[in-house]
Amino acid sequence: MEIPAPHFVDIEVPNAVLLVSDKPSLETVHPNDSGAVWYRADESSLHRNSSGAVQKWSPQKALGVEAVQAKPNDDNLRLSEKGGLCFEREVNAGLVVSDALVDPTSFSCAIRYASDYGDARTLLTVNPNQHDSYLFLSEKDGKISWQDQKGQSEVLMPAPKGGGWIIAGYDAGALSLTIATLGSDVVQPVSSDTLKSEIATDFQGASDVFFGCRSHRKGITKTLGSSRVMDVLLWIDQDVCSRETKQINAVLRHCENEGSL
Repeated sequence: MEIPAPHFVDIEVPNAVLLVSDKPSLETVHPNDSGAVWYRADESSLHRNSSGAVQKWSPQKALGVEAVQAKPNDDNLRLSEKGGLCFEREVNAGLVVSDALVDPTSFSCAIRYASDYGDARTLLTVNPNQHDSYLFLSEKDGKISWQDQKGQSEVLMPAPKGGGWIIAGYDAGALSLTIATLGSDVVQPVSSDTLKSEIATDFQGASDVFFGCRSHRKGITKTLGSSRVMDVLLWIDQDVCSRETKQINAVLRHCENEGSL
């Protein structure tokens, strides 16, 4: 069948005769424009040695502090062929952002990850310099937990199957948590409402933030699981779980479409 040649007319025509897509345009917001520090696991952001081991992870647009190897990480972190940073069970490949948080009243973090077994274990830790406690975000047995090391407060949610997004928040000692599958909006956050003053006291002053491990200590490999991490976002002065969700959804869409695989 011969396709007719197009016919051009120099007049305005009503919208009803135009072929237009009914799919709405995708709304995206760059993480930096939302106040986040954005760590994206791509070649240009990773500093690797001659054997391919990741030495440093630089934030986008140089807005924020570089993540460097945690002390037990003996050149164990690699960029996966599937995309993202590869963390292996009971192998310390952690990174740390020193003094990432400076006496915050509120903060939050988001992580995009893949987890084939629902057992990524420690994904991110907020470890204060002046107190013997820490907050850690983990996946175990198909559940997400955001809790303090002393067991004073914890929020739980089912893990996104196979991975996705986890967003964890902190506001004056209260913890909050939400998740999203890739391409979907975040679900209704859950929040803690107990022992807020005790938690707040433990997290006064500066804190380091660890990716893929809990601290500089050795000998806690049972807390290390298997995952691939594509993006980490840090909001150093706001709990995005307590805000209107439209912007955070737009930030996640930007990372999925412009970030690493």
